[in-house]
Amino acid sequence: MKPIDDLKTRLPKLYSENSCDHNLAHIRRVVKRAQIIGQAERAQLSILLPAAMLHDISLEKGTLHVTNKHHATLGAKKAKVILEDCGFANVPQICRVIRQHSIDSPTNEPRTLEGDCLFDADKLDAITPLGVARILQESALDENRGPVETAKRLLKWLKAVRFKTRTGRAMGRDRQEAMGFCEAIIRCARIQPASGKPLNVLIQDTTAKRPRNKIARYSEAA
Repeated sequence: MKPIDDLKTRLPKLYSENSCDHNLAHIRRVVKRAQIIGQAERAQLSILLPAAMLHDISLEKGTLHVTNKHHATLGAKKAKVILEDCGFANVPQICRVIRQHSIDSPTNEPRTLEGDCLFDADKLDAITPLGVARILQESALDENRGPVETAKRLLKWLKAVRFKTRTGRAMGRDRQEAMGFCEAIIRCARIQPASGKPLNVLIQDTTAKRPRNKIARYSEAA
């Protein structure tokens, strides 16, 4: 069996204990986008794709992504053992790409094209309505931060994020309206006391009014 095929068969078990917002479904979406970006940018898919498959391997259940600033570095160390066991020959290069996928990645090593492709693929999954929903789901694990505070922080991040490849920037421009979901949550929190409706009902009513064709577009590759 080829190393990449061996790794694919291991993914369900490897991610069975991951946090709700960085589970196997997220990994598969990122892998799909990484392949699209990598092909367009002429990256080495033999390095990029296994890195995409293992980029969040350190985020186990109960681990908040927002409080784990070193998950990319920790993930690269954990991935090294898995990659070697699968028989990959380019383990150092794959681990380097994993280290480069996060905003909080180390800055003391030169970036790679594959690292930039994975960075963009991962961030693209966060700027869709589905991506917003999974991050808000993560906030439920943190008793000190509710959905409104998380939406405010996420909205600030969404406005600041900068994609690193031409393909990533093109795909990102088409998905920026996902920020409206965060804005809807913040807006609902302001009117909730006067409306008398539960916050979750207000959010559902507000997001349900968004054009169905746009939601369908943003949910592609889910």
